[in-house]
Amino acid sequence: MISTDATLFTEDLPSAQEQRLRDFIQDGFREEAARAGIAAELRAFRVAEVRDVLAAGGSVIVLVDTLLVTGERCPHWTLVHGLAGDHFLAHDPWTEWEQGESWVDAYDVPLTADALDRLAWTGDPPVRAMLTFT
Repeated sequence: MISTDATLFTEDLPSAQEQRLRDFIQDGFREEAARAGIAAELRAFRVAEVRDVLAAGGSVIVLVDTLLVTGERCPHWTLVHGLAGDHFLAHDPWTEWEQGESWVDAYDVPLTADALDRLAWTGDPPVRAMLTFT
């Protein structure tokens, strides 16, 4: 699912040439997914849908914005793979080795529904995207 069919993350590109390149790359990804039979839904997902996929035994990869976590705006993919009570469990490979973090800090990161909802909007204008695996 993706909330837009526009090319993502062009707001900070310095030239029209780089914007055209980003268009070309993302169009290629869409075409490759279509050839592989991967269905895409053009809409923003709800956090309840993530819970439904997990409850059915699947997992999701969610596009998140690291701004709320690292203080720097950067689109980033995170695996949400489980539930523990009211919390989503995520594996986020983004670690700050220089600050003493390791893979342990990236494993089973608990997220409330509200936190996941805020993290899952990224970009300017904000977009939402996830890949589901069932």
